[in-house]
Amino acid sequence: MGPKNQTCEQTSQVTLCKIALHLQGFQLYFLTAQYKTLIRSAMPLAKQRNDRSTYKITGIEIKGAIPTIKAERFSTLRCYTDSGFFIRVRLGENGKYMIIEEYTETQPHSDC
Repeated sequence: MGPKNQTCEQTSQVTLCKIALHLQGFQLYFLTAQYKTLIRSAMPLAKQRNDRSTYKITGIEIKGAIPTIKAERFSTLRCYTDSGFFIRVRLGENGKYMIIEEYTETQPHSDC
């Protein structure tokens, strides 16, 4: 699962982990605003390529007031399953849950 010393109490953070073909990985960290900008700019191309992910919840852990929702994320474009995917949420001031952390593992090649 994600980095051990990562905290998300004050600022939301999204963690992306790319695994290279030789299985030595590296991690990229984005603040929420940066990640949203990146995703918004990538969405038109993703839609054009029919690049989607489907999710199957595999477990929920609650520590304090922060639930962690684990899932298997399947990439339809690259035909692989990310079993390390999780999000952490907390109750916002408006009474609705908000994502405060997301962890995703991607791979550069296709298994199709």
